[in-house]
Amino acid sequence: MKKRFTIFTLKGKILIQTLFAVFYNLPFLSMYLKRVPMPVLYCYSCPLATGACPVGTIQHLLIVGMIPFYTIGIISLIFIFFGRYTCGYMCPFGFYQDLLFRIKTKKIKPKIPYLVYSKYVLIGLVVIGSIISHETLFCKICPAGTLTAGIPQLIIKPALRALAGTLFYSKLIILILLTIWSIFEERPFCHYFCPLGAFIGFFNKVSYFQIKMDKDKCIDCDLCRKACPFDIKVYEDLTNLNCIRCGKCIEACPTGALSWGVTNKIPPVVINLNKKN
Repeated sequence: MKKRFTIFTLKGKILIQTLFAVFYNLPFLSMYLKRVPMPVLYCYSCPLATGACPVGTIQHLLIVGMIPFYTIGIISLIFIFFGRYTCGYMCPFGFYQDLLFRIKTKKIKPKIPYLVYSKYVLIGLVVIGSIISHETLFCKICPAGTLTAGIPQLIIKPALRALAGTLFYSKLIILILLTIWSIFEERPFCHYFCPLGAFIGFFNKVSYFQIKMDKDKCIDCDLCRKACPFDIKVYEDLTNLNCIRCGKCIEACPTGALSWGVTNKIPPVVINLNKKN
């Protein structure tokens, strides 16, 4: 039976990703939202940027000796509701990788299991590295920044091209390598290298929006794992830290055992807020 179109189908996902990609590039909103951290990786140096990049903002505040309560608070409030759904449906750099993966060629599954821990190392680069070096170190290697800010800036401001040096071309090489990689493996940057995704992953355990499973309907066919970009055994770990909640497992399930839902457990943050003294 043909599944009807909803925003939670894969076609609906493309629609949502497109709408968010447009939203992040509405410069007339920047006068209101430029200092508001977006819940995705998107460079605020982009000529059309609507809001601020949370990773860049956190680094900057740490460098000037401030604790980024506001930035972490805003994005955490979003993640406590959605978890890494923001990665699967809202992130423009994730959308870029999805479009590349749609190019018809032989595909590969993740084969470097220990590389997934590198994104946690990059969290250390964001926090500790910024404090020690007084530099926004991750911004100097961020491929999303190269795609959405570095390249567009050189296009619209020819005078800057003479200033493009080793740093820019190093970032460009990183972007090119990830672009090629994304054609053959789904979302490699999200899986292995994104520090924001690593941070959001912890919210998968407590977020309101979840993937639900009806164990009585599960027939152990393993089709959900085969459909998963990151080869996650969904039936064993519905709140896996690496899950970007793309919904492919739900679409692949032949019995409808998997579905979108809302958790019955109240996240600890909410419990603390409501707790009586």
